[in-house]
Parts: sequence; structure tokens; C-alpha cells
Amino acid sequence: MLWVCFSNSGRDMEVLAACLAEVELLAQVRLLRALLVFYRDRLPGDVREALARALEEAEAVLDSLAADPVVRRLGDRVLENRPGNPG
Repeated sequence: MLWVCFSNSGRDMEVLAACLAEVELLAQVRLLRALLVFYRDRLPGDVREALARALEEAEAVLDSLAADPVVRRLGDRVLENRPGNPG
């Protein structure tokens, strides 16, 4: 799937956006980091910059969610109610 994201230069960012829409935010951060690490030298400059911006934005969203007390309480509830939780 990653090769597809960079094989058609005219639609690279559209394809990347479609790929990222398929995965959750944390997975997006991991995917963007991996793309930048493993493909940095092979990516065109504008694609590399767009990936870096997307990574910064995704990390900022994660940080704001982690700091939001409502989201944290909701996350705690989800963990409390998951199957197999001894609590």
C-alpha cells in the first residue's frame, strides 16, 4: 500500500490522504513517522514537507486529546468496560 502512495506523482497526496483515512489517528502518526524515516531520501521535497506538516498536525491533535479531561474520562471508561477487565 505504501508504494501506491508514491507511485503516481500527480496524485500522491490524494492517495496518501485516502490511505490515512483508513486508519486511526495513532496509526496515522506511526505511519507518517515511518514514511519520513524510511522514504525520506526518495520522496520529492514537496511530498516530504507535506508529510512533515501532516505529522505535526496529527501529533498536535493527539496532544490536545490527551490533555482534554473529557476525552481522558471517556478513555478511562472504555478501558474499565472492556471485556476481560478484572476491575
